[in-house]
Amino acid sequence: MMSRHSVNNSMLKTATILTLAWFVSVAHAEHHELNFSNNGWHSWRVTAIDDAPNWCCGVWQNDTLVREQCDLDNHNYAHGTPNAHAQTVAGEPNEMQIYVRMQDGKAQDIRTLSHSCRVTAEEPVRNLGKRDSSTSLAWLKSQLHPRQSTASDVLAAIAIHAGKAAYSMLLSAASNDDNIKTRKDAIFWMGQARARESAKALERFVRQDPLAKIREHAIFSVSQTNLAPRFEIISDAGKHDADPHVRSKAWFWLSQTEDRSAAAVILQALKKEKNKAVHDEAVFALSQLPEIDAVNALVAVSKDQTLPDSVRKRAVFWLAQSKSDQALDYLASIFDE
Repeated sequence: MMSRHSVNNSMLKTATILTLAWFVSVAHAEHHELNFSNNGWHSWRVTAIDDAPNWCCGVWQNDTLVREQCDLDNHNYAHGTPNAHAQTVAGEPNEMQIYVRMQDGKAQDIRTLSHSCRVTAEEPVRNLGKRDSSTSLAWLKSQLHPRQSTASDVLAAIAIHAGKAAYSMLLSAASNDDNIKTRKDAIFWMGQARARESAKALERFVRQDPLAKIREHAIFSVSQTNLAPRFEIISDAGKHDADPHVRSKAWFWLSQTEDRSAAAVILQALKKEKNKAVHDEAVFALSQLPEIDAVNALVAVSKDQTLPDSVRKRAVFWLAQSKSDQALDYLASIFDE
């Protein structure tokens, strides 16, 4: 039988162990929670996807975007991928830095930048250190509903997190969110940050989504990627989508891919298209091709007597807007006839 002294010692040891366990759990929780105790800028870094974009601020010099320091308080804030779309610089950790400006408990601004991107702000940035993806994603997800002005920036931040959970969250927003703007933002960032992983989903949005506005936006997103089947996906939409506006936009974005096959595909589609608005947009798309291709295509349209006169006249109109000597010579020859 234990003595009273032994019992007291045993109880004291148990209490001590429980107290230490409580302190450890609290410390562990504090380490993993995002604590925005003050107004102003807070920042934390996360493990990023492979080939994370080298997002930073920059200025254009001789057709090259050169990296410069980012001013977090600049409300005309814009960032890109300096140095000819370079990915994460060799030798840098595969991490991205997330910046959040809090005011009275609400996120007013959210920025996601390369870990090596230098920043400046009017007041010191509170560094929250490295955070695990689950903690970071949980907080970002909480910022999506109700939709705020930061929604697109939230989705950009989600997109660069490594792991399947981030992709699943992005895909869910793109597929199921009640707000069409949130769906469009998610589709955009799928293409910008995770194109290869998102390839099948993006194609599905283009071909199968019931909303024309989503199909149109997915075409744009695909056009901004380097996915191997992007030309086929976009041209198929231009030929077969049920909505004339979507078909029109498909031809425009096809013209922006810099694929030399675009002119022939658009010219062929013009012969089969019956909608006048699509005719006009397709001819405009031809005018947006690289100069030589544009002029040759527009001249071909203007000469094609199997096309409606309105289409041929539209081609002449866009030739007249060109500064190409070839276009001007052709127009002069028409007037001389």
